[in-house]
Amino acid sequence: MPPTSDSTSLIEDIDCRQNDVLTKLDALNDQIERLLNEYRPPASEGDSVDSHTSESAATEPQLSLVDPDAPISQLPAAA
Repeated sequence: MPPTSDSTSLIEDIDCRQNDVLTKLDALNDQIERLLNEYRPPASEGDSVDSHTSESAATEPQLSLVDPDAPISQLPAAA
């Protein structure tokens, strides 16, 4: 079934709005990064929000999903 003019127009409108929201989110993210860099005490040259978040992400424990039907304990006595 070929798209009608109304559905094509609606999709184009939604796409345009989505692009506008993404552009505004990028601008907001840039503003937040500038403010964080401005008010964070200088630790060393080259520190920025990007390097700080990537370093902290590497040291934080990683969460993983577990089989919801699996027993809580994997010990043979708990099975």
